[in-house]
Amino acid sequence: MASVFIVRPFGTKSVMIAGQPVEVDFNQVHKSLIQPAVEKNGLECRTTEVIAAAGNIRLDMFQMLIAYDLVIADISIDNANVFYELGIRHGLRPNGTILIRFPSSGKDVPFDLKTDRYIQYDQADPAAVVDLLARSIRDTIRDMRKLERKPDSPVFLLLPELRPPDPALLIVVPRDFQEAVERAESDAENGRPTLALLGVALGSFDRFL
Repeated sequence: MASVFIVRPFGTKSVMIAGQPVEVDFNQVHKSLIQPAVEKNGLECRTTEVIAAAGNIRLDMFQMLIAYDLVIADISIDNANVFYELGIRHGLRPNGTILIRFPSSGKDVPFDLKTDRYIQYDQADPAAVVDLLARSIRDTIRDMRKLERKPDSPVFLLLPELRPPDPALLIVVPRDFQEAVERAESDAENGRPTLALLGVALGSFDRFL
C-alpha cells in the first residue's frame, strides 16, 4: 500500500479573497477534501500535526518527505513551512508530488512553481473536487510504477542528469529501538523472545520505499 504525507497549513488563516478577508480553516480542508480523496484510494495519510507529539518531529518529517510514495502539498497561501517542506521533496524525489490550491486576491503561485500543474479547489466548498483529487492520486501512483516516467519535480525536470538518493538509505532507526535490539542480542537467556517482540513492533512501522 502506498504511503501518503500531507504538507499544508494548519488551523484557520485570514486570506484575501475577492478583495475581502476570509477565514479559511485548513484543518477542515483536510477533513473534507484531502482525507476523503486519499481514502477513496484505500490509503491513509499523515501530516506533521500527527507526529508533533512523538519523537523528533524534524527527523520524522524529513524521512516522510523523502521516503513516502506520495506527497500532497497545499500551496494556497504563503506558508514558510509548506514551501520549505515542498522544496525538500522536490530536491530529493523526482516523482510523486501533487499540488493543490485555491485562488486568492493578488496572489499567484510562486515563480518557481508557475510551470507546475496543480488542482484548484474552492475554499468555500473543497469537497467539490474530492473525486478530481482522488483520480489524481490514483494516476500519480500508477505513473510512478512505470519504468519511463516524467518527473513532476521542477528540480529534476531542469537537471535531467540528477539522480535521487535511495530512500531506504536515508531512514534512521530510532536510537531506543537500536539499543533494545543490542540488549536483546547480548541476553543469551531471554534475548530470543525479546527479538521476536521487536520484530512484531518493526512490522508496525510505516512502510517506506
